[in-house]
Amino acid sequence: MKEFEYDGVTRVEVSKRFPAFPVNFYFVDGLLIDTGNAICAYESYAYLSRRGLLPHTIVNTHYHPDHSGANAFFQDRFGASLYAHRLGIPKLAYPKKMFLFSQLLHGTPEPSIAQEIPRLLETPNFTFDVIEIPGHCDDHIALYERQEKWIFTGDLVFEGRAREVNVDTRIYDALESFRKISRLDIETLFGGHGEPLRNPRDLILSKIEFFEELGRRVEELRGEGLNRIQIRKKIFGRERMIAYLCEMKFSSQNLVDSYLQYESNGNPPP
Repeated sequence: MKEFEYDGVTRVEVSKRFPAFPVNFYFVDGLLIDTGNAICAYESYAYLSRRGLLPHTIVNTHYHPDHSGANAFFQDRFGASLYAHRLGIPKLAYPKKMFLFSQLLHGTPEPSIAQEIPRLLETPNFTFDVIEIPGHCDDHIALYERQEKWIFTGDLVFEGRAREVNVDTRIYDALESFRKISRLDIETLFGGHGEPLRNPRDLILSKIEFFEELGRRVEELRGEGLNRIQIRKKIFGRERMIAYLCEMKFSSQNLVDSYLQYESNGNPPP
């Protein structure tokens, strides 16, 4: 467990069995943004308590277990209110069965009861706009503080170029979400993994360009008569080990399929 301070924002990075897969949660002005994974819940709670970082409100950027796994543990001990996107509320209340590697990596979340998050979320000193940013999953939200020019984006934005994505990724929704946040005045982007990104506009625009170009490439290969597996092999080659560990719930094939599924529903590429 590691702590980092950024001008009033505390980033806590947690991992347990696999230090190569850390996850962030954030504390700012009594607000906890995400809760990390279930396997680190007790240690995270003890750490926050020892540091006097006592949340009165918890927000999940999305339902995935590495970001919501400690919800129930924290609710019970801190007595904090929990908020999430309306589509995430039933997923938090009835966590779905996880594949083995995810259980080893994150633990198994307990059911948690969330309220629908309002459009504006206020703390004693800050006001956050709640922005819907689907794509990584359908219940994904970001929190944007206009005065401080902070944005908390969960798993929407990463450094580097995407090769594998989750099975519930919807790529054209993600592209629209990238475009949406690219129009905001952002000085610091706080993501679900890794260090914060300063002045991230160029990175966001490069993501848009990359995914648009990848979409054109998928469409080109589909036009040549290649099937979904042939397209994935042509663009990415063999799946990496992480895809097999995740039972193909996180894979390059998911990324290719996200383009193809959109088109198979009769939608032209945006």
